[in-house]
Amino acid sequence: MRTTTSVPGTASPGTTRVSGSYRIDETGTQVEVGVRIGGLPAWATFDTVHGDAEVPSDLTTARVHATIDATRLRSGSRRLDRLAATVLDVDDHPVIRFDADRMEPILESFVTHDGDRPLWALVGTLTVCGITRPVRIAVGVVRPTRDGTAMRFEATTTVRCAEFGIRRRGRLIGDLVRVRITGAGLRNER
Repeated sequence: MRTTTSVPGTASPGTTRVSGSYRIDETGTQVEVGVRIGGLPAWATFDTVHGDAEVPSDLTTARVHATIDATRLRSGSRRLDRLAATVLDVDDHPVIRFDADRMEPILESFVTHDGDRPLWALVGTLTVCGITRPVRIAVGVVRPTRDGTAMRFEATTTVRCAEFGIRRRGRLIGDLVRVRITGAGLRNER
């Protein structure tokens, strides 16, 4: 599996450290997916994400657990939304799940769309259409808020429809799915 990557940023001087326990901000987090349909790029957004993250000072032991409401994919086109619901089999599999229990350094040389060089990837499993596969999601820019109550993050990966048994309707839908995650984590109270 080919994984696209981006880099964990570091806090600028005078800001709070990122380590801590967070819950994913449901209103400030979205997952964008891009695939080719009929040879043309098409993007859609999952806007309902739930989960939590534990970010210790030793990043190699970071953990993330997230669920996405697969019924809430929005492309701006009702026709594409219906196609996506059918392809993802949302009636039988309404939830997409990501579970990671560690981070690993990324050693390849790659620069992302935001100009970062990859350093870390969350390593875990992704469950789509009831099928669970290993996945590496590169954590992008991570910035804590000045008051330390939240963090902003970006992440990217690429997955293949075939690995999750997704029916592609012949060659109409491409096999590669690009995933971009932008969001926020709200620090849990102690």
